[in-house]
Amino acid sequence: MYKAMNMNLRNRIVKLLAASCTLLLFSFFLQPKSIYTVPFNDLDNHKVNLFPYMGKKIVFITLSGKEADSTLKQLSAFCMKYKDSAVIIGVLSIEDGYNDAEKKVVKARYNGKIPELILTEGMYTRNTSTGQSALMQWLTHKEQNLRVDKDVTEAGCKFFIDEGGMLYGALGARFTLTSPFIQRVMSKPSRPGTSAPELEKRRKEMKLRKQGN
Repeated sequence: MYKAMNMNLRNRIVKLLAASCTLLLFSFFLQPKSIYTVPFNDLDNHKVNLFPYMGKKIVFITLSGKEADSTLKQLSAFCMKYKDSAVIIGVLSIEDGYNDAEKKVVKARYNGKIPELILTEGMYTRNTSTGQSALMQWLTHKEQNLRVDKDVTEAGCKFFIDEGGMLYGALGARFTLTSPFIQRVMSKPSRPGTSAPELEKRRKEMKLRKQGN
């Protein structure tokens, strides 16, 4: 009887160890979520596809929808300066004052002054907010972006994605778009492995992975 009990216990331990090893191996080989697959919509409620921007820098900037004309002028000049090498995406932050009731006014004002800017739908941007958007979760949590934990504290926070989809900078609103430091951040050389053939290969792999899901 005792022999049978010991055998059963040993078998259970072996099974638990095998399951733990399998889970550990799965976690090790599991690929982190790519920024290119994070779902979010633009202000017209259309899904934004980031795949076409692979090979360019992407800059996310939190906005209130009530920025002063002087701020919009800086943003417009920034978009124009980097139009060939980067895409700029304004994240409309609900906590900072954006309201869907003002959608038409915000859209007309921003598109009229900065047609190159992509505006997202209204999003909860704070880590402490219930319903923080998937995009902002990726940008602000190290376990997703593999780089840094950075909560949004106000409109004007900036997140910089390199040509290969890696978060390489997160700055607060005190760094204006005309700051020399911002210029240095934007001039960061692309990482090895972000050549055109490599990026095309990654695009195809991501599309196949997405179709498989």
